[in-house]
Amino acid sequence: MTTDVFSPLSAVELTDARVPRRLLNYGGLIDPIADRLVADPAAGTTAANVRQFGRWLRVHDKFDVHLVVSLTLWRNHGVTPLWCNCHTPEGVARRLQARFDGARVEEGTGGWLNLCIPIRLATGVERDRVVGDAVRQMRTITDELRDAPSG
Repeated sequence: MTTDVFSPLSAVELTDARVPRRLLNYGGLIDPIADRLVADPAAGTTAANVRQFGRWLRVHDKFDVHLVVSLTLWRNHGVTPLWCNCHTPEGVARRLQARFDGARVEEGTGGWLNLCIPIRLATGVERDRVVGDAVRQMRTITDELRDAPSG
């Protein structure tokens, strides 16, 4: 019988930029390996680009958000590996960026921007507390998105 052991996170793990750099290095091996497999018809393999792990969620029938482990945002900003990303009109993105400490706005398309909000993970506590705290942060974000005027 296997037991899922969750070691409490340390502040060093979340702020040490060497960790995401190393993970990105590992991720950088995926494409060359997959490309070789796909090029060989005998391998019977197709490839998807895997650099992040996440889940899309619909917020109050207004926005889609991507709760994601973003190695790139983590490496670039050092805040946390977990982010809530949302494609929003520029006005909404700018207003909400100011409401969330560490939020970033990145280029989007069609007058929309990608709003990236860090989900700060609790450190030194058990898994249930980490999850509960992240859920609380996500609820705050989704409520702000719900109440945000469009545009």
